[in-house]
Amino acid sequence: MTIESARKKSGMSIYKLSQLSGVPYTTVYAICTGRRNILNCSFDVVQRLACTLAVKLDDLTAPAANPQNNFDTFRSTECHLANKEPLAYIKQVVLEDRIDRFMQEKQPACAMYVLSMVDYLCRAYNIPLWTKYDALRHAKLAKPVYPSDVVLLDELNGSKKLRAQCRKAAIPEFKSHNIMEVDIKNVI
Repeated sequence: MTIESARKKSGMSIYKLSQLSGVPYTTVYAICTGRRNILNCSFDVVQRLACTLAVKLDDLTAPAANPQNNFDTFRSTECHLANKEPLAYIKQVVLEDRIDRFMQEKQPACAMYVLSMVDYLCRAYNIPLWTKYDALRHAKLAKPVYPSDVVLLDELNGSKKLRAQCRKAAIPEFKSHNIMEVDIKNVI
């Protein structure tokens, strides 16, 4: 969870978070707007913000620590949920408005991943597409996103061979968003 999502969930304004935590407004504003990485703040600042928001320190720092690892964890969780109960997964996404929530939290890769998963499952189960996200279906991430193991193996081998194979084999619903997902069934 980002500090911004924790702040919004608590219903606090940036000003109120600053007042209650004792952290200068300019610092809180810079962190919440993404102009300053929370990992570059002192432990005391992070601790005061976490305490004020009633969340764990890790909840605030984990997203900033390694976005690729977090996306891989997110991806794995989504695949497991979708594989376990595909129709229940689609229903949960719709009822919780998860795609909009990810967009509001400025996590377009997560929003597009969930939309891709829903579209893939709709195709697999012959369910009409949810038209609410027709505009988002045309959006694409600026850079391709590959599973981290593919990137790591390519870097170790000094090539881009696996990434090229991944691009060719990517599931169309994911590939349209520049997400190179090859298999949603066999994930760790």
